[in-house]
Amino acid sequence: DPSQFHHETSIEKDEPAVFPRDFHKHKLQLLTRDYSPDEASLVQLSHCHLHGIGVPSPNASLAIHYLEAAYHLAQSIQSAHSLALMYEYPQHSNHLVPTEIYAAFEWFKAAAEGGHVPSMAELALCYELGCGVVQSDEASLDWYMKAAQAGHGGAHF
Repeated sequence: DPSQFHHETSIEKDEPAVFPRDFHKHKLQLLTRDYSPDEASLVQLSHCHLHGIGVPSPNASLAIHYLEAAYHLAQSIQSAHSLALMYEYPQHSNHLVPTEIYAAFEWFKAAAEGGHVPSMAELALCYELGCGVVQSDEASLDWYMKAAQAGHGGAHF
Protein backbone atom coordinates (compact mmCIF):
# COMPACT_ATOMS: atom_id res chain seq x y z
CA ASP A 1 0.00 0.00 0.00
CA PRO A 2 1.58 3.28 -1.08
CA SER A 3 0.10 5.10 1.93
CA GLN A 4 2.71 3.56 4.19
CA PHE A 5 5.14 6.15 2.82
CA HIS A 6 4.04 9.30 4.60
CA HIS A 7 6.52 12.11 4.12
CA GLU A 8 6.04 15.77 3.38
CA THR A 9 5.21 16.57 -0.25
CA SER A 10 3.74 18.91 -2.91
CA ILE A 11 1.75 19.35 -6.05
CA GLU A 12 2.82 21.07 -9.23
CA LYS A 13 3.18 24.85 -9.09
CA ASP A 14 1.31 25.46 -12.34
CA GLU A 15 -2.00 24.35 -10.84
CA PRO A 16 -4.55 27.13 -10.28
CA ALA A 17 -4.08 29.20 -7.16
CA VAL A 18 -6.57 28.85 -4.34
CA PHE A 19 -7.50 31.89 -2.29
CA PRO A 20 -7.78 31.69 1.50
CA ARG A 21 -11.58 31.84 1.50
CA ASP A 22 -11.62 28.87 -0.92
CA PHE A 23 -9.52 26.92 1.53
CA HIS A 24 -12.11 27.35 4.26
CA LYS A 25 -14.97 26.51 1.88
CA HIS A 26 -13.28 23.24 0.83
CA LYS A 27 -12.43 22.37 4.42
CA LEU A 28 -16.01 23.04 5.54
CA GLN A 29 -17.33 20.80 2.75
CA LEU A 30 -15.05 17.99 3.89
CA LEU A 31 -16.12 18.34 7.51
CA THR A 32 -19.85 18.18 6.76
CA ARG A 33 -21.11 14.71 7.71
CA ASP A 34 -23.34 14.21 4.68
CA TYR A 35 -20.77 15.46 2.18
CA SER A 36 -18.77 12.93 0.17
CA PRO A 37 -15.23 14.21 -0.29
CA ASP A 38 -14.46 15.01 -3.88
CA GLU A 39 -11.14 14.96 -5.64
CA ALA A 40 -11.09 18.68 -6.44
CA SER A 41 -11.58 19.77 -2.82
CA LEU A 42 -8.94 17.38 -1.53
CA VAL A 43 -6.43 18.43 -4.18
CA GLN A 44 -7.12 22.12 -3.47
CA LEU A 45 -6.57 21.56 0.26
CA SER A 46 -3.30 19.83 -0.56
CA HIS A 47 -2.27 22.79 -2.70
CA CYS A 48 -3.16 25.25 0.09
CA HIS A 49 -1.09 23.38 2.66
CA LEU A 50 1.84 22.90 0.33
CA HIS A 51 2.08 26.57 -0.57
CA GLY A 52 0.86 28.09 2.71
CA ILE A 53 -2.27 29.60 1.15
CA GLY A 54 -4.91 30.42 3.77
CA VAL A 55 -2.98 28.54 6.46
CA PRO A 56 -0.37 29.82 8.92
CA SER A 57 2.54 28.20 7.06
CA PRO A 58 3.27 25.52 4.45
CA ASN A 59 2.79 22.01 5.75
CA ALA A 60 3.93 19.27 3.38
CA SER A 61 2.66 16.51 5.67
CA LEU A 62 -0.88 17.82 5.41
CA ALA A 63 -0.47 18.30 1.66
CA ILE A 64 0.44 14.62 1.38
CA HIS A 65 -2.42 13.69 3.67
CA TYR A 66 -4.99 15.37 1.42
CA LEU A 67 -3.56 13.79 -1.75
CA GLU A 68 -3.64 10.38 -0.08
CA ALA A 69 -7.23 11.06 0.95
CA ALA A 70 -8.08 11.97 -2.65
CA TYR A 71 -6.63 8.66 -3.77
CA HIS A 72 -8.35 6.53 -1.12
CA LEU A 73 -11.68 8.35 -0.80
CA ALA A 74 -12.23 9.67 -4.33
CA GLN A 75 -10.26 7.03 -6.28
CA SER A 76 -8.06 9.78 -7.75
CA ILE A 77 -5.34 8.20 -9.85
CA GLN A 78 -4.09 11.70 -10.67
CA SER A 79 -3.41 12.22 -6.96
CA ALA A 80 -1.44 8.95 -6.87
CA HIS A 81 0.61 10.20 -9.83
CA SER A 82 1.18 13.56 -8.10
CA LEU A 83 2.37 11.78 -4.95
CA ALA A 84 4.77 9.65 -7.01
CA LEU A 85 6.19 12.73 -8.70
CA MET A 86 6.73 14.41 -5.33
CA TYR A 87 8.68 11.44 -4.00
CA GLU A 88 10.69 10.99 -7.20
CA TYR A 89 11.40 14.60 -8.15
CA PRO A 90 11.99 17.12 -5.30
CA GLN A 91 10.90 20.11 -7.40
CA HIS A 92 7.33 18.75 -7.33
CA SER A 93 7.27 19.26 -3.56
CA ASN A 94 9.04 22.62 -3.44
CA HIS A 95 11.98 20.58 -2.15
CA LEU A 96 10.12 19.83 1.08
CA VAL A 97 10.09 16.07 0.58
CA PRO A 98 13.29 14.06 0.29
CA THR A 99 13.54 11.68 -2.66
CA GLU A 100 12.05 8.31 -1.73
CA ILE A 101 12.25 5.95 -4.70
CA TYR A 102 10.36 3.12 -2.99
CA ALA A 103 7.40 5.38 -2.26
CA ALA A 104 7.57 6.82 -5.77
CA PHE A 105 7.49 3.31 -7.23
CA GLU A 106 4.46 2.30 -5.14
CA TRP A 107 2.49 5.43 -6.10
CA PHE A 108 3.43 5.12 -9.79
CA LYS A 109 2.27 1.51 -9.62
CA ALA A 110 -1.05 2.47 -8.01
CA ALA A 111 -1.69 5.13 -10.64
CA ALA A 112 -0.55 2.92 -13.55
CA GLU A 113 -2.75 0.05 -12.44
CA GLY A 114 -5.61 2.55 -12.30
CA GLY A 115 -5.02 3.47 -15.94
CA HIS A 116 -2.94 6.66 -15.62
CA VAL A 117 -0.90 6.63 -18.84
CA PRO A 118 2.10 8.81 -17.81
CA SER A 119 2.41 6.65 -14.66
CA MET A 120 2.57 3.54 -16.87
CA ALA A 121 5.64 4.97 -18.60
CA GLU A 122 7.20 6.06 -15.29
CA LEU A 123 6.56 2.60 -13.84
CA ALA A 124 8.21 1.02 -16.88
CA LEU A 125 11.24 3.23 -16.28
CA CYS A 126 11.33 2.18 -12.61
CA TYR A 127 11.43 -1.48 -13.67
CA GLU A 128 13.99 -0.75 -16.39
CA LEU A 129 16.39 1.00 -14.01
CA GLY A 130 15.54 -0.90 -10.83
CA CYS A 131 14.38 2.26 -9.02
CA GLY A 132 12.35 1.28 -5.98
CA VAL A 133 11.95 -2.26 -7.28
CA VAL A 134 14.07 -5.17 -8.45
CA GLN A 135 15.14 -4.49 -12.03
CA SER A 136 13.07 -6.44 -14.56
CA ASP A 137 13.36 -6.11 -18.33
CA GLU A 138 10.20 -8.20 -18.73
CA ALA A 139 8.07 -6.00 -16.45
CA SER A 140 9.59 -2.89 -18.00
CA LEU A 141 8.70 -4.00 -21.52
CA ASP A 142 5.20 -4.96 -20.39
CA TRP A 143 4.53 -1.51 -18.93
CA TYR A 144 6.12 0.31 -21.88
CA MET A 145 3.81 -1.68 -24.17
CA LYS A 146 0.76 -0.80 -22.06
CA ALA A 147 1.74 2.87 -22.08
CA ALA A 148 2.33 2.86 -25.85
CA GLN A 149 -0.98 1.12 -26.51
CA ALA A 150 -2.69 3.75 -24.36
CA GLY A 151 -1.14 6.53 -26.47
CA HIS A 152 1.98 7.58 -24.56
CA GLY A 153 4.32 8.95 -27.25
CA GLY A 154 7.61 8.36 -25.46
CA ALA A 155 6.76 4.73 -24.76
CA HIS A 156 6.73 3.85 -28.47
CA PHE A 157 10.51 3.64 -28.49
